[in-house]
Amino acid sequence: MAEVFGTAASALAVIELAAKVTKLCVQYGKDVSNARDDIGRISTEVTNLKTVTESIRQLLGGPQEAKLRTSRNLYTALQDGQRELQRLQEDLTPGKGRKAMRRIGIRALKWPFRSEDVQKKIDVFQRCSQTVSLALQVDQM
Repeated sequence: MAEVFGTAASALAVIELAAKVTKLCVQYGKDVSNARDDIGRISTEVTNLKTVTESIRQLLGGPQEAKLRTSRNLYTALQDGQRELQRLQEDLTPGKGRKAMRRIGIRALKWPFRSEDVQKKIDVFQRCSQTVSLALQVDQM
């Protein structure tokens, strides 16, 4: 039973972080024109991860919880997603220097990733989403 609470708590953390990261991506999309494709790709994968995580959270809190053996073991996948989302949020959060420059009217927002970095992050989010989706499918059989 404790593992269900841990998985549910991880799912909630992933959902909250995904919402924050999506908001940051939207801000970068407005301010940084040369990285719109990368921003869109990351934002899409974060949204996908959030969607499947919300599904698992709903199932783990529902009446079918006892039958969901595979889904209860998703803690590791959700932790991986959560860690990557935290790193992404930290990388995307404007520092003090950018905030100060913005106050005086200078747009100092710069996309902090190269395309290769974006692809690595997308791969992590896709792997987490696929793991959660597969567990959901196994439990539905």
